[in-house]
Amino acid sequence: MMRATGRAANPEIERTVNRLIAEDTQYDRIENRSSLRHKFIRAVDLQLRDSGREIPAFSRNLSADGIGVITNEMVAEGEMAVISIAPLGQGEVLLLGKCRWCKSYGENWFLSGWQFINLKR
Repeated sequence: MMRATGRAANPEIERTVNRLIAEDTQYDRIENRSSLRHKFIRAVDLQLRDSGREIPAFSRNLSADGIGVITNEMVAEGEMAVISIAPLGQGEVLLLGKCRWCKSYGENWFLSGWQFINLKR
């Protein structure tokens, strides 16, 4: 529960935060999915299928169709990977996924969309 401090927010900080929130929503404006996506922030590892290289990442959102992840390196469209989602409770979740798109998400960061293909057993 948030406590009221009785102090008004600094108007300059409030404008800056509102700008950052508006920038963030631009990535959600064009909805190409048939499934509802949910905000989902979790540590994720991408193990690229062709090279075996691992890329640490953080998820941004999740749906029954796929996951959006943030990495510090570009991932090629069409790349296949085992996506490992860190658990908070039960065991690790492993899914096979395909990179559908990847775009800049600030300096030296990339946001990519992954379509789930199957559970990795």
